Amino acid sequence: SDDKSSSPAEATATGSNGQDAKAKMADRAKRFGLQTQEVEDEKKLDRAKRFGLPVPELDAEKKAERAKRFGTSAGLLSDEDRRAERAKRFAGTNKEEMGDDELEQKMKQRAARFGTNKEED
Repeated sequence: SDDKSSSPAEATATGSNGQDAKAKMADRAKRFGLQTQEVEDEKKLDRAKRFGLPVPELDAEKKAERAKRFGTSAGLLSDEDRRAERAKRFAGTNKEEMGDDELEQKMKQRAARFGTNKEED
């Protein structure tokens, strides 16, 4: 009645590689309620999804969803790209990049705004 192979020779011919055998073992374990590492991992992942627990497998998925929702690419950028983007955003605010006059003017503005006295050496 099933269209699966019935003889052992046909079974080994169709499922000869290890990946198919592992998949078959996992399916069998699920069907008969046996405990295997794959089944346990799947249960843990399902539970984490259900209760919103932090799981490394879900973090990448969540970051991609968030980036898509907010129209950013923060979760998708590498560290180098992220640093380059930040450098572009804050260009000209570094002390080494500013001129002495510009830096001194900013310090005076800050002192006036916050009422701080410049300490003398």
